[in-house]
Amino acid sequence: MKISKGDFVGTGKVFRFTLSQYVKNKANIITFVILILVCALCAPLSSLMADTPVGEPVGPDTLYIDNQSSVDIYCPDETLLSYGFTDTKVKAFIGNSVGERDAVFSFFGNENELHREITLSDDSFFDEGDTSALRSLCQRVILDSKCMALGIDPQALTAMGTLPEIEVRDATQPISDASEDASWFMLQYIYSLPVMMLTLLAASYIIRSVIEEKSSKLVDLLMVSVKPLALLSGKILAMMLAVLVTILSMIGTMVLSNYVSVAYLDAPGLGQMFASLGVDLSRLNFGVETILLTVLSVFLAYLTYSLLAGIAGSCCSAMEQADSASALVTMTVMAGYLVSCVTSNFSSAGVAYFTSLCPVISTFCAPVQYAAGNIPLWVFLISILIQGGIAYLLVRFCAKVYHSLIIHRGNRVKWRELFTIAKEDSGK
Repeated sequence: MKISKGDFVGTGKVFRFTLSQYVKNKANIITFVILILVCALCAPLSSLMADTPVGEPVGPDTLYIDNQSSVDIYCPDETLLSYGFTDTKVKAFIGNSVGERDAVFSFFGNENELHREITLSDDSFFDEGDTSALRSLCQRVILDSKCMALGIDPQALTAMGTLPEIEVRDATQPISDASEDASWFMLQYIYSLPVMMLTLLAASYIIRSVIEEKSSKLVDLLMVSVKPLALLSGKILAMMLAVLVTILSMIGTMVLSNYVSVAYLDAPGLGQMFASLGVDLSRLNFGVETILLTVLSVFLAYLTYSLLAGIAGSCCSAMEQADSASALVTMTVMAGYLVSCVTSNFSSAGVAYFTSLCPVISTFCAPVQYAAGNIPLWVFLISILIQGGIAYLLVRFCAKVYHSLIIHRGNRVKWRELFTIAKEDSGK
């Protein structure tokens, strides 16, 4: 079956109808209100339940610089303030005793082979989150120092290659690198969670909406003036808008909640929270191409899983079959989400390339891997092309089977039976 513009006539009608039904649904309204309330309360509750007293600095009282390298170390107050270290004093290290709230940055070598360590006292006050922030700050100091020595922009220096690892130790034994791994896990988690919510919420509603219309025979009335593909595309676009508004509202509420908490509860800001996780936002590639390609990647993922949801829902005739119909979509989304979180702990280039190109996983991993500088732009573009190709094949497959499935009554159609329907359609 060939796809033509006529197959999408009536998409606007279905879009408006689906959106109005979604907004009028009381369960959807209650869910939206609960999500907004949770987002509004997360920042103030985190501040009130924090283990350390509110307003206490996470940075060291004194940061000693032990420079044994040929590079001039540059650590201005602006850099410290960007990490929320408002009360930290920077001094040269001349054999001083290191207190429990102090830290020492030691540097060795030259600009071509520069080694550095972060030394803490054996009774250090800092926890893993504070240690991660010190790691990130040390990276930033090295970056700024190289820029001052070479006279180039920090972003350009970051693009030249990954900086070497930082060794963090105390007076007795090395501190585990688990905090560094946790920082990348958090970055991956922060991105993957909204993508997972977008796909699962939309897919779940599309499946139930299709089944409800089939069981109530409303679909028979709609198909008098609307083509089957228009029926599905209208639902997909309506759910995209509804879920997008929900997620943006949640993000906006969290940002506003954090702003109020910073102003009235002396809570750490977003930049300081990222720094405490060891995530240096200045090292990430947040260019225009990153934002545009990430939006395109998320859109293709949404389209892919929504098409799967539409097919899954049309295979059913009663609401009792909804759970089994959504199993494949849910398992596929969760597989990509879980794999992305697990593989974020591996720094191998092979893992970065694989997770960025594997269709199920790439939606969750490719944007983060590119932003972190682990893959070049051409790999990200190939990942987008693969996702687009899969979405196109699903549209073609949907065009062959959806018009037959939407009027199906009886037992749920198995996924393997769909290929038989597609072959019969191709033979017509």
